[in-house]
Amino acid sequence: MPISFLSMTKYRIFSINSDANTSYCKNSIKNNKYNVFNFIPLVLMIQFSRFTNMYFLMVAASQVFKEISPVDLLTTWIPIFIIFVITMIREAFDDIKRRKEDSALNHKKYHVIRSDQEIYIKSCLIQVGDIVILHENEKTPADLILLKVDGNLQACSIQTSSLDGETNLKDIYPIRITKNKNYEEIRLLKGQISCNTPNPEIYYLSGKITLSNGEECHLSKDNFIQFGTTIINSHTIYGIVCYAGKDTKIALNSQKAPVKWTKLEHFLDSCSLFVFTLQLILALTIGTYANYYTEFHSQYFTYLRYDLYGDPGDINGWKRWLFLFLRFFLLTTSMIPISLKLTIDICKFIYGFWISHDLHLIDKNKRIKPLVNNSSVIEDLGAIEYMFVDKTGTLTENVMKFKKLAVESQIYGHSMDADSILLDNSFKSSILNRENENDIMALFCLSFCHTVKFKDSKINISNSPEDTALIEGLIELGVHLNFDESVFTIESENLGIERQEFQVISIIPFSYERKRMSVLLHKLNSEKYYLFSKGSPDSIANISKSKYSNYDLQINQLASLGYRILGLSYRTLSEEEAVSVSQYLSRSMNDDAEYKDATFQVEQNSELLGIAAVEDRLQEKTGETIEILRQAGIKIWMITGDIFQTACNISFSARLIGNDGPFILIKETDEYDLGQVLDNIESFIDSLPKTESFYLAIDDFYDLLLNDYKEQFFRIAMKAKSVICSRASPNIKADVVKCIKDKKKITLAIGDGGNDIPMISIAHIGVGIIGREGRQAAAASDFAFTNFRFLTRLLLIHGRYSMHRTSWLTQFCFYKSAIFCLIQVLYMTQNAWSASSYFNNFNVMSYNAIFTILPVIFYVQDKDMCESSVLLHPYIYSDSQHSIFCNRRTFFWWYIRAFFQAFSLYSVSAVYVFDPEATNVDGSAYSLDEAQQITFSALILIVILTVTLDSHHMTILNLIFTWGNWIIFILLSVVANLVYSLEITKDFYLVVWRVLTNPIDWIAMITMVSLSVFVPFILSTLKKTLYPSRTERLHSIEIKKQSEFQPEYFVSNEKEINDVLFLDEKYNPKTVWDKTHSICYPFCPCSNH
Repeated sequence: MPISFLSMTKYRIFSINSDANTSYCKNSIKNNKYNVFNFIPLVLMIQFSRFTNMYFLMVAASQVFKEISPVDLLTTWIPIFIIFVITMIREAFDDIKRRKEDSALNHKKYHVIRSDQEIYIKSCLIQVGDIVILHENEKTPADLILLKVDGNLQACSIQTSSLDGETNLKDIYPIRITKNKNYEEIRLLKGQISCNTPNPEIYYLSGKITLSNGEECHLSKDNFIQFGTTIINSHTIYGIVCYAGKDTKIALNSQKAPVKWTKLEHFLDSCSLFVFTLQLILALTIGTYANYYTEFHSQYFTYLRYDLYGDPGDINGWKRWLFLFLRFFLLTTSMIPISLKLTIDICKFIYGFWISHDLHLIDKNKRIKPLVNNSSVIEDLGAIEYMFVDKTGTLTENVMKFKKLAVESQIYGHSMDADSILLDNSFKSSILNRENENDIMALFCLSFCHTVKFKDSKINISNSPEDTALIEGLIELGVHLNFDESVFTIESENLGIERQEFQVISIIPFSYERKRMSVLLHKLNSEKYYLFSKGSPDSIANISKSKYSNYDLQINQLASLGYRILGLSYRTLSEEEAVSVSQYLSRSMNDDAEYKDATFQVEQNSELLGIAAVEDRLQEKTGETIEILRQAGIKIWMITGDIFQTACNISFSARLIGNDGPFILIKETDEYDLGQVLDNIESFIDSLPKTESFYLAIDDFYDLLLNDYKEQFFRIAMKAKSVICSRASPNIKADVVKCIKDKKKITLAIGDGGNDIPMISIAHIGVGIIGREGRQAAAASDFAFTNFRFLTRLLLIHGRYSMHRTSWLTQFCFYKSAIFCLIQVLYMTQNAWSASSYFNNFNVMSYNAIFTILPVIFYVQDKDMCESSVLLHPYIYSDSQHSIFCNRRTFFWWYIRAFFQAFSLYSVSAVYVFDPEATNVDGSAYSLDEAQQITFSALILIVILTVTLDSHHMTILNLIFTWGNWIIFILLSVVANLVYSLEITKDFYLVVWRVLTNPIDWIAMITMVSLSVFVPFILSTLKKTLYPSRTERLHSIEIKKQSEFQPEYFVSNEKEINDVLFLDEKYNPKTVWDKTHSICYPFCPCSNH
């Protein structure tokens, strides 16, 4: 993250071991959003920032004016109140959880030295200038400057997984002028520290410490321990607080998670806008006609007694029009379903629960369940078009073994007799007989240039899995290593190496920019000084005098086997040179640019030794997973920081690259202009047959490709079957994902380390692998689990089902609201366009909020195809991927169904009820109350039957909650019709009793339901029979197999027919239903793809 010049040059000054630093930020952590006073205002403000909530608030506010409201105001206020109470409960629960987490951190106690006294206080009371005493495995309570490591160790190790996701350890060094002080001297320590003001650069610190005795020392990032890191491999450390509370690095870097909107939500926003526009047009049109009708016809209705109450025709024209327009608008407000957001949220919660408890996604060996960190994006799991994967720890196990060592022309562990250096006797013989001095130097380079920490001569911890693998390999070869108080000890009886000691003078740590580490050593009891370097093959070659003849060939050979490759080099120095180098590095340590130049100068002119190869095996079923996801129509890109050769070989092993098309590599070269290269590639691609695919690889060159040639590059890359991006930094990974995302493609990024977090955060769906590099990637992701192969089930099963279910239920919510409103509109033809409500207040209030919500929610159990069929035919993932379940065609036909059923309901009602001779059983005339109750009861039955007939997969719960909903409707209606004292049920009094006891009403109801349901059902059945979609055709095959008591995956070779062949997509091609969103198909077939 870039730092402003101002933040780099401004400094804060504070006293050491003093209580006078109270002007700086306290160390209290506060992540909760609310308190008792602002909870309700803030929640309401957040909720009313959404269009739909503000819309319904305006509607509810308008209904306060009884003159313009056709229904009771409670019909809107009660559902709004229920929805907001549920929202507030959820927000309160989340905030209480955050408050508890904050409280646990704030109340944790630490030993602190302040004003020469050691005290035991809560973390929230720690302040700048305090000296904090920490022990092994404790987390730091604030940002610290390291004063001393107990035992006079040179450094302490910290784990920064909470900051950057890396479980690799980092060494932090105590200040030179305080590292040798004892406890009493630390307790009485006085002086001042000036350091840069708080800034978000995690690893940046610059300043100076001045002790009371006049001693001074510069401060750098090597003395800096960030808040939240864990102390490793050090019994006790002493650190002075430099930043506390909201000034800490982690607090300044904390950002709100980006709000992610799913593809379906964007479509529903468009639908809501369309329905709102339709509502306005209806209100304007009908309001205008009603105004005309009132002015020219109402005076003829003598029973309205205008002689007593006044003629509406006398009202000013525009005021009457506005009055009627508002009444019609309020009458049709439920066209946008008020319960839609709540319904979708409930369904997403259920989807998330199913994912987190799916037995197929649980790692039974590690006993780790999948994590669902963001259930709001679950539908997009069914719409992924591009997937970006990291290599190490994502496709591979990140469990490494030392396999081969190349020294000059010899590759040990690479022969017919031995496929591992551990089994190669020629290496042991070379060391024993001192056949090649560089073999010894390579052994020393591997033994000393690493980040492994030892405890009792055994490996304790390491910053790098490669380092661990190399040292474990050396130990298996019989090398005994130890590191104690800056001295390496090496000996080996098997290899004839006598005990030798090497003093560490300086360590140049590994960085992603340099891609190597180095260590400066003095061989004790001699005048020999060595600088050993280890890193990527290219970076080691860059600092070497020259490359031996077959160095590049060895890289290709070993990388082609899928190994991780590390270059090795060394440099011999005189004592004078070693002292000069050490001083040079110390002087430049406070300036990053100067330090980078210094390290390069120091490492230059090294002798190239050779290459170490480490094996990192693929995870279980990686190849099968990639193959299935590719069949599902997902394009997969590998983005890794590894070298091209290794990335390429892993791609072949994982089936990411095949032999079914040309392989094109774009790499940096001085021979050709990049623009010309891209032009040639594009011409070549255009000349390929449409059926032939190609693969693309990029080896560096990202600055130009992602800037100057961005459009052309992505035009080429998006046509490729797969793309391999090697040597990509974390920012490059994120930039590539963002570029594809900007092309309106739905993206998924998956990785396991902190360097994958940028691309995980920016993708539509971020998936973290819970592996050996910690859980930071998992914490930053939307979903997380332990194995790459779990992606198949996550996307094809959970993703596709979620998209199918949510698509149906959201359209169904609009549909059932449309029927309700259209009946209200049709009633205008019978009430002189007065904008009066056909349904009573109780039914208006209960329709969406109570009587139709359960069948919708329990549709979440539906499966349009069983799981085994989906996995057998992964290409049907394109149904959800290309919005076949929910698009403008499906939305249009839902509204056509709503109009037909509303017209049918109202027409039958009009025939039965508005007939002048129609009477009740007791001979009394029909009233509007009975008419609306018959229609409303039929409407509830239609909703239930529609859910039942549209379901593909019935369970006991479906039946109970779908048809149990009818029982709930009857019971609540009966109870409500007995209550006269409430305003909202007055018009409802005894109406249900009269309807239930009248057989004619039952006949009318059954007629309404039969006409409304079975006509659409017959048309739908004819469509599925004559013009089935691909999925409908496969579903019929599935049903046939089930009817014959065969499993869906059953295949047979009987009668010389191989059923396996018929699983291929070419035997089940897309139909026009699968290719188009055209509203007019099949009457006017056309394609929008």
